[in-house]
Amino acid sequence: MSDRILTTWDACRLADIIRAAQGNQPVARLINDDVVYGTARSIGNQVGMFSRPTDDVRDLYLRVTSQAGFEHFWPVAQLMDELPDGLFAVNFPAP
Repeated sequence: MSDRILTTWDACRLADIIRAAQGNQPVARLINDDVVYGTARSIGNQVGMFSRPTDDVRDLYLRVTSQAGFEHFWPVAQLMDELPDGLFAVNFPAP
């Protein structure tokens, strides 16, 4: 479980990520100077299993299907930090 205190800002960022997964929204993330565009699919562990009711969502992964068809599992806690900096974006269609 995450040791980090959940602030109001964190809760808002977390809500954006969860909504993206629930709505299969387009997402984009800057990784090593490349932008990966894809579709948010679900939140679970790093191999695609869905979360359990007792899991702290901040310790889980957002499953994203990239435009190239690859499955990515991005850590939710890391995405929460990247969202305000624009390194990760939700509801962001590919050009």
